Amino acid sequence: MRIGNSLAAVVVLTLSAAAAQAGTIDTRPAFDSNQTGAGAPPFNSMYGQTFLADADTLVSFTFQMNTIGLMFVQGEVWATAAGVPVGGAPIFIVAPPQDVTNLGPLADYTFVANFALTPGTTYAVVARPLFGAGNIGYTGNFYADGTEVFSSDGGATWGSNGGLDLAVQIVMSGAVVTPEPATCALFGLGLAGLGLAVRRRRAAAAKS
Repeated sequence: MRIGNSLAAVVVLTLSAAAAQAGTIDTRPAFDSNQTGAGAPPFNSMYGQTFLADADTLVSFTFQMNTIGLMFVQGEVWATAAGVPVGGAPIFIVAPPQDVTNLGPLADYTFVANFALTPGTTYAVVARPLFGAGNIGYTGNFYADGTEVFSSDGGATWGSNGGLDLAVQIVMSGAVVTPEPATCALFGLGLAGLGLAVRRRRAAAAKS
C-alpha cells in the first residue's frame, strides 16, 4: 500500500510540474517608438500579432497605439495557417469601446476577450480601425512563437513580417498538462527512485 501511495505521489508531482503556467506575452517593454500607420479611410489597413496558445483561455489583449487621431478600434481573434490569419473573417470579435489607458502620444488599447483557446494552436490578435487615424507600435523580433501580420485589404489577404512584433500584451489563463522533455525526465527519475526503494525493502526483508 505504501508503495502504491508513493507511486501515486510521483505521478501527481510529475503532472503538477508538467502543468504549463498560463503565460502573459508582453513585447511592449521593448517598444522603441517605432510606429506604422493604421486607420484612415477606407479603413482597410489592419495589423495583428500571432501567438502560440499555452492555456485554454485568452483573457485579454492589448495594443500600444497612437491616439492623436481619435482612432476607434475593433479587436479581433483570427485562426491562422502558415503563420498568417486565414478564413477571410475573425473567429471572435471584441467590439468597441475598448479600455484605453495611459492616454498620451501612445495608449494601451485593451480588449477583454475571455475567449476559449485550444492549447498548442497558433492564433492572431488583430486591431481593425473603424474610425479615425493613428499609428500602432511595433518592436523588433522579441517573441519567438509569433510575429507581426498585416493586411491592406480588410483581411482578405495577409502578409507577415518575421523580423518584427507588434507592441502587444496577450494574457492567457488556465493550466495545461504537457509532457515536456524535462517533465518526462523528472517522471523517470521519480520511478527510478521508487524502484530503488522497493529493491532495498526486498533486500532488507530477505536478510531478516
